[in-house]
Amino acid sequence: MVTMDADGLIAALQKAVDLHQAGRLDDAIRQYDMVLDADPENVEALNFSALAHFARGEAETAAERLARAVGTRPDYGEAQANHGLVLRALGRMDDAVAALAQATALLPNDVEAPFNLGNIHLAAGRPAEAATALRTAVGRAPGHAPAHAPAQANLARALLELGDWPDALAACEQCLASTPGHTGALAMAGVALAELGESRRLATLLDFDGLVGAHRPPPPFGMADIGAFNRALADHVQRDASLAYEPDDVTTRKGYQSADLMADPKGPLGAFKAIIESAVAVYREHHPIEAGHPYLGQRPARWTLNAWATILEREGHQAPHIHRSAWLSGVYYVQLPDNVRDAVTGNAGWIEFGRPPPYPAARAEAPMQFYRPEEGLMLLFPSYMYHRTIPFDAGQRRISIAFDVLPSLD
Repeated sequence: MVTMDADGLIAALQKAVDLHQAGRLDDAIRQYDMVLDADPENVEALNFSALAHFARGEAETAAERLARAVGTRPDYGEAQANHGLVLRALGRMDDAVAALAQATALLPNDVEAPFNLGNIHLAAGRPAEAATALRTAVGRAPGHAPAHAPAQANLARALLELGDWPDALAACEQCLASTPGHTGALAMAGVALAELGESRRLATLLDFDGLVGAHRPPPPFGMADIGAFNRALADHVQRDASLAYEPDDVTTRKGYQSADLMADPKGPLGAFKAIIESAVAVYREHHPIEAGHPYLGQRPARWTLNAWATILEREGHQAPHIHRSAWLSGVYYVQLPDNVRDAVTGNAGWIEFGRPPPYPAARAEAPMQFYRPEEGLMLLFPSYMYHRTIPFDAGQRRISIAFDVLPSLD
């Protein structure tokens, strides 16, 4: 056992923290362990070493050290907050709620603890409890600008679940005041406006004719026609190693989705990237900045692209969703089943804009518009517009490539 006096412990702990902040996790953990060998109940060393273990993917060790810290000093708010986050990562949600509730009470100026507490309640289907916690986070957020918009946006979602349309709209407006163009807030504002009967404001947000753009690119150099290019794209994406069937955290059902195709645009993807960039430039030219417009009032000066393939099979579809991190999104139709291409089965396989996910108290009929996909057609649309793919019944695959224009700070 290492022996240190009080000054030695302080110096050793500071060295560990310095190593930790420098990203030298292994060295930091060894140093924290030296402190804990000399003083096993040193709550700061337990707390910080837990964070180092957690960063290294060792959540169980982190949870054990944080349990020791809060067991030794229950009023240590930072350790309670960190314990809650680690417990959430381990799936121990009831324990995480208890720890974050303690942290919220112990840290009267902290935003993260009530924010994380509200998010757990929201994910668990407890919107009333979520709203209470998120209101606390919002009340503390003015002095923490980066936390303000996420707290307001998640509060709006909880209030939509409760059917509190006026307060949900107010939360969206507060979010947009601090973060103009916030994709989630624009989407949820549309839901609240529909329920409140504010048709004029809603029509500005869901201006399908004005804000959804169609683009039909010419074939890239070296391709005989757009059909040949589409066949090359279809062959390429169907062999993509990242394709996964119904991957977690996406809305694709009865189908496959790839990872980012722009990360390494090989083969026909290089030409496809150029097509997207050209289409985005045309969209920006046709949609200049319009002061006071909730969407056209601002747009990113710099941006990056990501894109992914979606391959749907019989009864394949996507549930209503938005693209939260993007400003502008799009979809290009590469290959369609015969009955979708020829529209012989109504609007099966079409894309629908406007329908939000269901909220228990919602009664309004949202404005909606359908677009028939065509091979070689690209649609561009604001990323906050809810959209879905309607299921289709066919033995052939429906292949499309979606993409996002992501604001860049670089």
